[in-house]
Amino acid sequence: MESLEFFDPYTSYDLHWFPFEIYKCKKLKDSRISTRVLYGNYKNRMGFPKLDHNPVRYYGGNLKCSVCEKKLSYETTNQMWITADVGTDTIPMLANLCSEECEQELPIPPKDYVEFPHKGGADLIQPDMDEFDYIRANHRTVTLEEIESGKKETKNEKPKLLQLIRKIWEKKPDRSDL
Repeated sequence: MESLEFFDPYTSYDLHWFPFEIYKCKKLKDSRISTRVLYGNYKNRMGFPKLDHNPVRYYGGNLKCSVCEKKLSYETTNQMWITADVGTDTIPMLANLCSEECEQELPIPPKDYVEFPHKGGADLIQPDMDEFDYIRANHRTVTLEEIESGKKETKNEKPKLLQLIRKIWEKKPDRSDL
């Protein structure tokens, strides 16, 4: 699995998380994942299931630490949720950990996600991402001066659209005297 280069579970809408082991795929450069159905997605903040009294069980009896690959049992594993960038997506992953040292080896989650490994549950506070902060971070603001001067925008065609709307508005006849 370490030689995986492209990961495409896009139509798997029942997948809400992935095993941490996918993070170890260093050749993985591209992914296509429906992030809107994932736990902790910044748009809907779907809650993470609580792991304290309801650990995730895998098929078969082979359980290893997600970091150091030490053999574990369900009684000795410490399961934690972590969100990280994998391929071209930010995804929640379940890590099976054998020690606090292995927990410290987990990646630092990206901004606007839970900033630490956690056990999930309804009491977990996820960061609020204000819609305007998202727009400011991902789109360039166009100033009124740029619109009025007719400066051409190469990245975003909105100024041309605004100019067209302004021309239509200015040509609109005054209907106040009707």
